[in-house]
Amino acid sequence: MTDNHLNPNFIRDEPGHFLVEVSTSASEEDMNMLTLDYHEGDDAVLLTVIRGAESISLDIAASDITALKETVDRCAKRLAAEQEAFRADADWKADCA
Repeated sequence: MTDNHLNPNFIRDEPGHFLVEVSTSASEEDMNMLTLDYHEGDDAVLLTVIRGAESISLDIAASDITALKETVDRCAKRLAAEQEAFRADADWKADCA
């Protein structure tokens, strides 16, 4: 996992078409990318996860996006809380040394 701040590349963001790429890797050799693609008239959004030369694509409904967003938000909060607890424990150990 990377600590780099992700910069979404919004390729298309207009009525009837949405396409974004989010790269989570530092180099092309270990490329990890997530894309979301929607075209007007489609029943679902195409979510593609790419890792190196391998990829998997899923059709997800609008309600799935809402659930996915809630899940990612909750995971981010959990990670932040655990990192804060780890830092506090490290600070306490340093103060006691």
